[in-house]
Amino acid sequence: MKTIVFLFVLSISLQALQYKQGPMHQLAKLYGEELLQIFQEVPVSIDPERIKKTPDSWKYIPFLHSEIASTLTPISPFIYIPHAMFKDIQSGQPDLNTIAVLYHEFTHYERYKNRSAGYALQYLTSRQHRIFEELYAIRTEMEFRDENNLSYDVDRKAKHFAGSVYMWASEYKDAEAVLKTMWESVQD
Repeated sequence: MKTIVFLFVLSISLQALQYKQGPMHQLAKLYGEELLQIFQEVPVSIDPERIKKTPDSWKYIPFLHSEIASTLTPISPFIYIPHAMFKDIQSGQPDLNTIAVLYHEFTHYERYKNRSAGYALQYLTSRQHRIFEELYAIRTEMEFRDENNLSYDVDRKAKHFAGSVYMWASEYKDAEAVLKTMWESVQD
């Protein structure tokens, strides 16, 4: 177990050394349709049986965030959502913002459900893989938000890319540029 933790920390450290020239930096140079061509359609449906409340114990585990939704496929077949969102789902008339987040998480689930644990491990060890997987899911969420006249918080998500939520996958300004381009293209 100590070896796995060491290798994980080493991987994150090596990625940090390459931070400035990372994949998000490259993506920030793409505009409009060029950016959209990166993504393929992923059919997504929300399965209420796969939604669970985030365990309280997650707040003590690094990289598991109890305040945001998470997908651990193929380790677990469930989507974990914060207590407030779970309560919203149980109300029978969930807020559209909650549903938008579920579209994001179920996109991850659909992309990972038939893949090996090694594919999921890439999420932890490869910034490029992590960025592309998140951008796929973000694209689905953005489309739902646009169809339902909801806003998209580019600033918040760019902070996620630059912080611990997405394990320092990108610089803030690069993530912001890509996310703004994606959101503008979805709204066209």
